[in-house]
Amino acid sequence: MNEINDNIEKNRDGTQNIPREPRRRSDDGTAVRRVERRSAGERSGERRSSSRGEAPRRRVRAEDEIQERRRVRSDRQERPRRTKSSDETERAHRTKVSDGQERPHRAMTSAEEEQRRKRRAAAKSKHSDAANRTAAIVSLTVLALLVIGVVVGVTVFGGKLRDGDTIFPNVNVSEISVGGLTADEAKALLDEEGWNERVGGTLTVLLPTDVKTELDYIRAGNSLTSAEAVEAAFAFGHSGSALDCLVAYLENLIHPVDVSGTATVLDDEYIASALSRAVAEFEDNMHRDREYTLDTKSGLMTFFKGANIATYDVEELTKSASKALRARETRLEIPLPTTEIPMPDFEAIHESLMVEPADAYYDKESGKVVPEQIGANFDVAKAKELWEQTPVCQEVDIPVAYTLPNETQEHLESLLFRDKLGDCDTAFWGSSDNRINNIDLVAQKLNGMVLMPGESFSYNGYVGERTEEAGFLPAPAYSDGSVIYEVGGGICQVSSTLYNAVLEANLKIDTRTCHYFTVGYLPLGLDATVSFPRPDFGFTNSRDYPIMVKSWTDRDKMTLYFEVWGSNLDGTYVQMKRGQWPIYDPEYPDVQTGWGATSWRQVFDADGNLIDEIREAYSEYHLHDEDIHYPPSATVDAG
Repeated sequence: MNEINDNIEKNRDGTQNIPREPRRRSDDGTAVRRVERRSAGERSGERRSSSRGEAPRRRVRAEDEIQERRRVRSDRQERPRRTKSSDETERAHRTKVSDGQERPHRAMTSAEEEQRRKRRAAAKSKHSDAANRTAAIVSLTVLALLVIGVVVGVTVFGGKLRDGDTIFPNVNVSEISVGGLTADEAKALLDEEGWNERVGGTLTVLLPTDVKTELDYIRAGNSLTSAEAVEAAFAFGHSGSALDCLVAYLENLIHPVDVSGTATVLDDEYIASALSRAVAEFEDNMHRDREYTLDTKSGLMTFFKGANIATYDVEELTKSASKALRARETRLEIPLPTTEIPMPDFEAIHESLMVEPADAYYDKESGKVVPEQIGANFDVAKAKELWEQTPVCQEVDIPVAYTLPNETQEHLESLLFRDKLGDCDTAFWGSSDNRINNIDLVAQKLNGMVLMPGESFSYNGYVGERTEEAGFLPAPAYSDGSVIYEVGGGICQVSSTLYNAVLEANLKIDTRTCHYFTVGYLPLGLDATVSFPRPDFGFTNSRDYPIMVKSWTDRDKMTLYFEVWGSNLDGTYVQMKRGQWPIYDPEYPDVQTGWGATSWRQVFDADGNLIDEIREAYSEYHLHDEDIHYPPSATVDAG
C-alpha cells in the first residue's frame, strides 16, 4: 500500500506514471486488470490531482470496469473459488482509466457489497427458474405427444388382434399347431388328427365285493374335446383390453402356448350318479337276510362282517374320483369302508343254539313253514377272536358242533302240496238252481282246507248246520227213506265226491254211510251220505305230510271237482275196485228190493305192482216202492 501511495504522489508531480498492474485472465479466459484497493484518503487525493475535464470520463470508464468485473465474478460463482492473496484483493479494486492508467477506486462497504451480491443472486435465480420452466414445459409436451401416440397405436393394433377371426400364431393343442387358423379350420384339423380318441379314456373305480364302475374322461369333463380345445385356443388373446391382447400377442411370438392343459370343470353330477349306482350294488352285495348261516356239512357258522351295515358316502367318493381324474389315473381302488361294525352277541347266539333240535313244520294259521331248529355248540371266546381278525366285507367262519333235526324248512317247503294224491269229479246235470247253489257253497267252504298229519276231518263239523242264514236253500233230499225238500239238499253229492278223492289219496276213512237209495252221479258203493247232525262223513290224514283239499264247480260243464294234494314220496297210488249185486226179498226170491255193493282199495307201487288190497266198504241200497214189483197174491208189510 505504501508503494502505491508513493507512486500516486509522484504522479501528482508529473514526474512518474502509475505503474500498470499486469493483466490477468479470468476463469473463462477474459483479460481483467485488477485494481488495488486504496484507502478513502488516497482516492480523494487522487481525484483532486486530476483535472476536472478528465474526471467524468474516468468515472464512466471506471463504472464500466466495475460492471465488467461484476460479470466476471458472476461467472466465477458457477466455478470453485480460489483463495486470494491480499495483493490480489487490492488489485481487484483498481479501475482502468481512459488513458490506460490505473487509479484507485472508492471501495464499497460490506453492506453495499452484500446487497449487490443478493441482487445478482436474485437476478440469476429468476433467469434460471424461467429457463427451467420453459424446458420442463417443452419436455412434458413432447412426452405427452409420445404417450398419446403409443396409446393410440396400442388401442388400434390391440383391437385388431382382439377382434380378429384367427388364432394367435404360436398357439398349440398339445403338439398340434393351430396358430393362424380360424376356429372351423382348427376344429377340422383336430378331428382329422383324432383328438377326441387320443384324449379319451376311463377311470376304473373298484369297490369291495367285486363292484366296478368306469368314468369316461370326456364325459366327466376332465379332458377337452376338440370343440373345447379350439374354443380355448381361440380365447387366448381375444379377450380383455386392447393392451392385454397386444401383450399376449407379443409374448406368444416369443413363447408358444399349449392350451391342451386348460383347466376344465368336472361334471360332478355325472361322477356322483355313476358312483351312486356302484354304492347301491355294493349294498346289495352286503345284504343278508339272516345274521348268520349254519352249514351242517362243513360244520361252520358263517357271518358276513358288515352285512346290512357297511356303506360309503357318495360325496366323499366323488371327491376321491375327481382327484384321480385330475391326475389322469386309470384305476382307483376304494379302501374298505370305515363304518363301525358292531360285534355280534355271541353269548346270546350260543344260548339260542344250545337247544334240542326241532323239525321244521307247516303252520296252518299262517300258511307258512316254521324253520327247523338246529342244536349247536361253539366256543364263544374263539368266535370273538375270529371276528376281530377278519376284515370288513369278508366272511367269518366259526366252527360249530351241530345236532341236526330230521326235517328242515328248505326240504319241507320243497315237498309241501307238491303231488296230487287223488281226485274225483261228478256232474250235476238236471239239478235245480237251489241244489247247485248248495253244492257250490260247500265246495267253496272246503276249498283250501289243510289237514296236518294225524288230523281228522268231520264233514258236519267243518261245514256246519245247513241253514238259510248260512246261505243254504231248499232242495230235494233223502230223509228216512223218503224224498223231501230240505234246506241244504244236494250237499251229499259234495261229500260223496270228496269221499272218492280221499280214497284215491290213500287216506284213512273214519266214518261213511251209503245212501238209502242209489244215486246217479257215482257208481254203487262209492257214495257217502250226510245229514246234520248225523250221519256224518269223516277221515284222517294218515300220511306223513300235510294235505290240502281243492274244490270248485264249473257251471258251464255242470261239474263238481275235488283234488287232494300232498307229498307222495314213494310214488304209490290207489285204484278202487268194486262189485255190486241185486238184493231180493227173502220171502219172494224173485222180487228185487235193492242193491248190494262192496268196494276194495288197491295200492300199487311206483312201478305198478299191487302191494296191498283192502276191503273198503259194504253198501246196501233200496229200490223205491214204485220200483219193487211183488206178485198180486203177495202180502207185504207197509213198513
